[in-house]
Amino acid sequence: MPWLAAGDAGKVDLVYYQATGYSGNPETAPITVPWKVVMAQSLTAATTAPGFSYTTVNPVVHHGGVCEGGALCTGNRDLLDDFGIEASPTTGLASIIYTDDQYQNDANHQPYTVNGCTAADNDTATCRHTNVATQTSGNGIYAIPKKK
Repeated sequence: MPWLAAGDAGKVDLVYYQATGYSGNPETAPITVPWKVVMAQSLTAATTAPGFSYTTVNPVVHHGGVCEGGALCTGNRDLLDDFGIEASPTTGLASIIYTDDQYQNDANHQPYTVNGCTAADNDTATCRHTNVATQTSGNGIYAIPKKK
């Protein structure tokens, strides 16, 4: 489920779910397989040897199988299809929206308790919610004009 935001010539941000340490069928991944959200950025995508930098946006958003088969899906549907990325036209920095079905309570994540989600409900629809992550530093994909 990759999504791409294109900026100035040769500059792109790409986000995707990645199964850590697993390369099999996503729909049949065992419950021990953690999925994370990754952003890859290239500022040289239009060259013959584009380079990418990679950032983990959220280290665990789901464990186990993930549906990728549409109506014929056999995996879990908790990650939905509401994944995307946009870059601010004023800063060039990315904002990412993605689905998560984990109970988290730390400095970067407030606990999602609307449906009664607790740590025991990880990887279930009870904890499914939408997250937004915004890049606050680093390179953007738009050149920002200097103020006079």
